[in-house]
Amino acid sequence: MWCASSSWASGITLAKYGGIHGHPNVDGGLSLYWNPARLGVEPGFFVSLDATGIRRAAEYDRASAFEELRHAFRSEDPDVLEAYMNDPQVREEYERSNVGLATTSTVAVLPYGAFGYARELGSHLQGGLAFGLYPAFGGGGSWDRNLDAPASPGGAVDGPQRWASISSNLMVLHYTTGVGLTVPRYGASLGFSASYVTSELETVRARNANRSDAIVNPRGQLEEGRIWFNGSDSTWAFTVAAALDAGNIRAGAVYRFRHSVRMTGPLDIAFGVANPERTNAFVDFPFPDVFETSLSASVGRLTLTGITNFTQWSLIRDNDAQTITPAGDIERLLLIPRNLRNTFSMRGLAEWRFSDRLEVGVMLGLDPSAVPEETLDPGLSDAFKIQTGLGARIRFTDGLRLNTSLMHDFFFEAESTNSLHEPRLNGTYRDVRTYLNLSLEARL
Repeated sequence: MWCASSSWASGITLAKYGGIHGHPNVDGGLSLYWNPARLGVEPGFFVSLDATGIRRAAEYDRASAFEELRHAFRSEDPDVLEAYMNDPQVREEYERSNVGLATTSTVAVLPYGAFGYARELGSHLQGGLAFGLYPAFGGGGSWDRNLDAPASPGGAVDGPQRWASISSNLMVLHYTTGVGLTVPRYGASLGFSASYVTSELETVRARNANRSDAIVNPRGQLEEGRIWFNGSDSTWAFTVAAALDAGNIRAGAVYRFRHSVRMTGPLDIAFGVANPERTNAFVDFPFPDVFETSLSASVGRLTLTGITNFTQWSLIRDNDAQTITPAGDIERLLLIPRNLRNTFSMRGLAEWRFSDRLEVGVMLGLDPSAVPEETLDPGLSDAFKIQTGLGARIRFTDGLRLNTSLMHDFFFEAESTNSLHEPRLNGTYRDVRTYLNLSLEARL
């Protein structure tokens, strides 16, 4: 499975292609994603095969929302409700089922492949054309089971995080064609890429009809249920890019245009003792505008690069599951607030050339969270993070090079105390992600 946070749909990019060397100043097959303007910089055939291994370990320590049940069952007989709320056995079962630590640990490999050809187009122009396939967004995995949970009929063994995610898998694949044109005399390049994007989402979570996290209702009947969705869609995505090489200075800029998908498919609902139902539902998900730049300067054996990234996550206000009624009205079957924030991240890269065959580099970055505290959930957790990395470029021959990187994201602990989710998902969120990247580049 892809390894990144995901709920109905993840707002987490998987772009680690090239490791610490992945940025808008990279050439060859990796430039199909990072900067298609550079596809025509150097004539010849080129191929890039890239793989990133990811290990993610996450924890969610959920706070109690027991008192919220009083509001959820407000229509019950007051005496019955009061007895229910004051029953120590009800509270104990609730706490053991819904409060405490949930954990997940996932290992996955993300592939990237691209190939192309560049040549002179007359005496003053060079052009390059490339094709590639890669996963750009996504996530997946299952949370560990809570074997200490009470043997209740509601399914507490799925863990206290089950109200947001039991298991999920989001796969967003890009089938991309890119073109780059270079004017060698001025070191200036322009590029464009078009991607056919396929999106698939499958997820299951606990859900009650009254949006609470009760296992049983005040009348002793099973309340906890499950909801499962499996949807897909496809669309097109476009990128424009520019690059400039001026002696020891290299610069690149890339703009990835927003696009959206409406993932449509069956939604199965089983609420408590009610008969299971199936309906056709959809989830609208916009992918954000992204603007990325890089600037590199070389002095002797040292090359310094600064990379910036602005992502307009604020386009994503919710991930509600909806359906269209026979009357043509839109009915929201599941409310999932997001209210994501725009982010501006920065990375710095320092590379030292020991010889024509070996370069080493170190990377340090700062990346803020796109997810506000009130909409954090175990399926889409995020926090301010410090990005670190070590890498090397090993040149075997003039036409064959291996890039390798080890990267680690240090997440700050995040806490939610005023959750907008129903049921509330207050608590403490912790996350650790480590990446190992191998990228083989060949040029003929």
